[in-house]
Amino acid sequence: MLSNLQPDDRRDSDMRDALLNRFRYEIQHTPGLALTPDQASRLFGIPRDVCGRLLTRLVQEGAIYLRSDGRFVGLAPVRES
Repeated sequence: MLSNLQPDDRRDSDMRDALLNRFRYEIQHTPGLALTPDQASRLFGIPRDVCGRLLTRLVQEGAIYLRSDGRFVGLAPVRES
């Protein structure tokens, strides 16, 4: 199916994947980081609507979660015993 994509579509897909990876890394590797969509938008330098879609996708993937106060946070690391 990728062969049906136009060059701009593929570039957008690559950019989205790069942003998702950056979000995952920053949120999961910064202890105590809890961001609202507005804060995440400013931190990552992208429009709020785009940021919101990316954050929602990461929640759906189980990479991060949304607290009841509206902040997105990384998952606590699983400790092996």
